[in-house]
Amino acid sequence: MEQQFDGPDSGYVKHPLIGSTLFALTDDRYWLRIQLDNFADGGSQVRNFFHNSLALVAPRITFDSELLRRLDFGMKAVYFYMDVALTLYTVAQGDTEEKLVNLRRWQKGFLNGREKAAVDGFIEGLPVRNPLLFWLTEKLAYVALRIGCLPTAPAEDAVLPLGIELSAVWTRMKEHPLFSPCIELKRDQVVKNAEE
Repeated sequence: MEQQFDGPDSGYVKHPLIGSTLFALTDDRYWLRIQLDNFADGGSQVRNFFHNSLALVAPRITFDSELLRRLDFGMKAVYFYMDVALTLYTVAQGDTEEKLVNLRRWQKGFLNGREKAAVDGFIEGLPVRNPLLFWLTEKLAYVALRIGCLPTAPAEDAVLPLGIELSAVWTRMKEHPLFSPCIELKRDQVVKNAEE
C-alpha cells in the first residue's frame, strides 16, 4: 500500500474541496497537497473523494514525476479503480506523446473493465465515458438550488462573489472538459497524422 503522509503539516483532516478552491484562486499547488500526497490512498472511498475533488481544477494541474508515480502505483494495484484518475490525467496539462506512452504501458498490465475501456479509448482517440460527470452535476445542482433560493435581485446585482456574472459561470462550465459526457485525449495534428 502507498505510504501516506500523516505528519503534522499534512492537513489530512482539512477539506480537499477547500484546497481545490484555493488552488483555483491562487494557482499555488500547495493547496492540492492533500489530494496529491494521497492520490494512491489505499482506502477506495477516500481515494475516490480526493480524485473527485480535483475535477474542477484538473485542466490546470500537471502530473509531475511524483504524481505520475502515484498514478502508476494505483494502476498496478488490481483492487484499485483508477478510471477517474485516468480521466484526470487525460485532461491535465502535459505532453500528449508522454501520456500515450504511459497509457500504452498501462494497457499491457492488469486493467479492470472501466480502466480498459478508458485506456483503450484514449489510445485509439475515441470518446470515453466521463466518470466524473454525475459527481460534478450533483454538486452543480446543489449550488444552483442554493442560488435559486436567494431573493431575486435586479439584473445589475446578479453577480457572484469576486464579481463573476452568472452567465460567465455557464460559459466556463461549457468550456470545461469534464462537464462533457465523454472525454477524448487531445492530440496535436502531428500525432493524429503519425498514427494514421
